[in-house]
Amino acid sequence: MVGKVPRQVRTHSTTLYANPAQIEHWCASGNVRALVADNAVLVVRTDQGFDRIYHVSKDVSALKSALTELPAGRYVADLIGRDGLLDELSAAYVACGFHPHAFLRRMTRAKTLEAASYAQAVFARPDEAEEIAAFLKRLLDPLSEQLPTIDELRVAAQQDRLLIVRGAAALSGMLMYDIQGQLAHLRFWHVHPNAQGSGVGRSLMGAFLSAAAGAHRIVLWVIGDNERSIAIYRHYGFEVDGLIDRIMVSNKDGTNE
Repeated sequence: MVGKVPRQVRTHSTTLYANPAQIEHWCASGNVRALVADNAVLVVRTDQGFDRIYHVSKDVSALKSALTELPAGRYVADLIGRDGLLDELSAAYVACGFHPHAFLRRMTRAKTLEAASYAQAVFARPDEAEEIAAFLKRLLDPLSEQLPTIDELRVAAQQDRLLIVRGAAALSGMLMYDIQGQLAHLRFWHVHPNAQGSGVGRSLMGAFLSAAAGAHRIVLWVIGDNERSIAIYRHYGFEVDGLIDRIMVSNKDGTNE
């Protein structure tokens, strides 16, 4: 269906950047569907009690026509691009009942640390996935952060891509990442408020940078107006690279957010 949308045109637009493995996982879980319109396809994925929208469209007009056909529900869309170049796309979503909720900035690190030992941070076990999912759900806004499912956390643990630090009785922090070839993606790095300033975050970041020592580039997304987090990432060598993600939300059933 996506392949039928004309791509060799200047006005082509898409927010569907998932890799084939991710799409296969969505399909296997049964929580994804497609809405087909003239010259546009909307991929709709159920996530945390609402639906995430991904579009592939020939142009803005085709996108708007598709968005107006969405049935009642609560929808979230991530519009990714260079700051200042998303205005037309954002306006199309606003015209169809969406409003800005938050925005993310991408940060990039071109250098990695040499391998070192970070005793506090250890790889999580698959049977700890539910606890980690609950930990993230308590700390994060699911509209702004695409929280991993328990299955995704379990697979990350099986593949040694999920680091944790435990306190005396509970989880103090976690870090989840992907490495594909020469690119590493820091997906989640969070410390319990009671453990901040205790070295938990440093241990997790050090273990991750050590694991990613062979990567040429590391990327992450951070809430765009969270200056404290941006400063912390800069401390570890990351810099804002100009790519942003505008998060748009719509309640097509007429209720308030």
